[in-house]
Amino acid sequence: MLKYVAGCAAFVAAMGIAGAREHQAQTAKVFLQAGVAGCKVELDAAVAGATNASGNLEIADVDPGDHYVHVHCPGKPEAGYFVSTKVGGEARIDPGKDQLLPPATDPTSVAENKAQLQRLVQQAIQLRNQARLDDAVAALRQAMALDPENSDLHR
Repeated sequence: MLKYVAGCAAFVAAMGIAGAREHQAQTAKVFLQAGVAGCKVELDAAVAGATNASGNLEIADVDPGDHYVHVHCPGKPEAGYFVSTKVGGEARIDPGKDQLLPPATDPTSVAENKAQLQRLVQQAIQLRNQARLDDAVAALRQAMALDPENSDLHR
């Protein structure tokens, strides 16, 4: 009987450890290296923290998927980033490379961007219907670069 109880206790303990590992692996991390201390950072419009004295911030326990990161550094214009995270992975933001393009303001560029945006969204829908999800996401990322304020693209 004592062996049975000990065996059950060992099994339950092993299941608890495996369950804890499984729970930890269901999230991802986002790492920002802004190079400026005190930058306020938002993840999907929710406050995520501020950069430390070295200008870095690690956002832990991020749900896997696509996210917008907005960075407000003292004395600099707001910067926006789009990241995709995977379970157990880490997305890194390189401010010199990953920033979304500023929106166009002249009427000709706005019209061209709108037409291009419609083409990219239609292309993404067609790619999704063909089960080409990575290509569909790439098309939507291009669309978001053209119109980062478009709430329809944030879903």
